[in-house]
Amino acid sequence: MIKEEIKVFSPATVANVSSGFDVMGLAIGEVGDTLVFRKTKELGARINHVFGAELPMEPEKNIASFVAMLMLKRAKAEFGLEIDIYKGAMGGSGLGSSASSCAAAAVGTNYFLNNKYSNHELIAFAAEGERVACGSPITDNVAPAILGGIIFIKNPKDRKFISLPVPKDFYLVIIHPQLEVTTEESRRIIKKTVPLGLVTRQMANFGGLLVSLYQEDYGLMKESMIDYLAEPYRHTLIQGYKSIRESAMKAGAIGGGISGSGPSVFHICKGRESAKKVYDAINKSYKKEKTPYKMYLSEIDHKGTYVM
Repeated sequence: MIKEEIKVFSPATVANVSSGFDVMGLAIGEVGDTLVFRKTKELGARINHVFGAELPMEPEKNIASFVAMLMLKRAKAEFGLEIDIYKGAMGGSGLGSSASSCAAAAVGTNYFLNNKYSNHELIAFAAEGERVACGSPITDNVAPAILGGIIFIKNPKDRKFISLPVPKDFYLVIIHPQLEVTTEESRRIIKKTVPLGLVTRQMANFGGLLVSLYQEDYGLMKESMIDYLAEPYRHTLIQGYKSIRESAMKAGAIGGGISGSGPSVFHICKGRESAKKVYDAINKSYKKEKTPYKMYLSEIDHKGTYVM
């Protein structure tokens, strides 16, 4: 029996996993958005309340209601939805804030449609919300948000999203400096043409990263987490980036990089004890920057978006 009211949680995410630029994303445990849905007789979708952020209330401008309306219209539903949004992933953080809302909207709406659509179809709907948010129907955040785990985006148009193995003792340490880095600026700063030699090195690193996940080879993972396409340019937008990276690697991090378009920076660690050392090292180092920040120590979220 379908309930009249449900609560949905969707995890925050890390996209552009170092050498996996634009083709890999992962879901973060414990951090994300919670959306409450109520079934209504009035057709369409509307936002009732927003907590934790200032977001548009107009149904066409709010990405959660936009995704819900798109799905309801496509399914020719004879009911509507009222939505409350509780933001846990801050906008502009590089942690897939918009993707969390889009993914939660897709999964929540699908519940009331008696789970009419598959997860891969839900990713396509959620990506349309990302189009409203940032101009492109990107999937490297919404795919891991919906599916959970670590996802390889082979071909979003053909709905080829591949779940990758998560090695034992895989932990994340993330710092979110409270800086404003726009997606537009972050995209603009990347070089439009890249020397063939760098492309070859990037391909080798991404291949090594994939193999390291299957073989649980943290040594290979460390060698492979070097990005030649985005990080050399985007790091200039993040105050204290070099300090974060140096302190993390000296404390024992396997590797890391910029989460999405930034300003959040992530590091992968083997084991919780190592992650705690990296967390403390970054925390101590970044205090010198005099910039407000938040930090997270987390395992991978394996559940993805779900009805609570």
